[in-house]
Amino acid sequence: MSTRQLLYLLLVCFIYQKQVFSWTETLSEKASNPITTLTQLQTENDYSPTNYGSRDSSNTLLIKPIIALDKTSCFPFEQLIRVKCTIPSLPHSSATTKGTSLGDTQFFDLFITEEPAWGRWGVGPMAIFPTGTTLDAGQGKWQIGPAVGISILKFKGWQLGFLAQNPISFAGNSHKSNQNYLLFQPFIIYHFLKNSYLITNPEWKIDWIHNTKQIPINLGLGYTFSAIGNQKIDTSLQFEWMAYQNAAKNAGFVPKFTIQFSLNFLFGL
Repeated sequence: MSTRQLLYLLLVCFIYQKQVFSWTETLSEKASNPITTLTQLQTENDYSPTNYGSRDSSNTLLIKPIIALDKTSCFPFEQLIRVKCTIPSLPHSSATTKGTSLGDTQFFDLFITEEPAWGRWGVGPMAIFPTGTTLDAGQGKWQIGPAVGISILKFKGWQLGFLAQNPISFAGNSHKSNQNYLLFQPFIIYHFLKNSYLITNPEWKIDWIHNTKQIPINLGLGYTFSAIGNQKIDTSLQFEWMAYQNAAKNAGFVPKFTIQFSLNFLFGL
């Protein structure tokens, strides 16, 4: 085989690989993916009628603006910036007083790289700011750490991957314990019919300092649609069960069963 024939064969293989493994995302796939490139305003309400460590119910309202930035000539990466604000309604427990207040604020900034062969991945910094208006509602510590996410998109109709964050405290209220824990969110999403999907995306917490774990499992159904004024909206309903936990003694309470409802407004389409 001549050099020219070899180069031609390599070029054909490269083009064939691009054609076979190229992927595109539908609107519902962009909306539901935790490693998305779509600007959104996400709202989520988590209601737990039963909790470990308390006879009361609990509730958490989450407001999560997501800003997706395209790469530029000066910065060769796409960015995914997310801010998560929490408003917990705490139950009475050994470590918490019943009431509603503002909780801590979480932030991450992932630098996204697209991989035409299989999907995308991102890495960047994350932080937690002690914005809790009461000692019970927040951790009382300034925290910073790494964040990494992977999204596999090569299988038609499926999205697989994870989002991992590990905040570590470096300052804050001296009466609150130091923090160093892993937040690991695996996700499996299956899209069917038109703009409908099944989703599981529990967030596991492994505390390196206190040697505690919270391992929930969940399952839900989502749908993406156009509302008044052609505003695109993604909504989902999920049911979560705490499969394993040994943190209620330190935390005061841990949700046992949770109903999660989200309503997300999609922009930049």
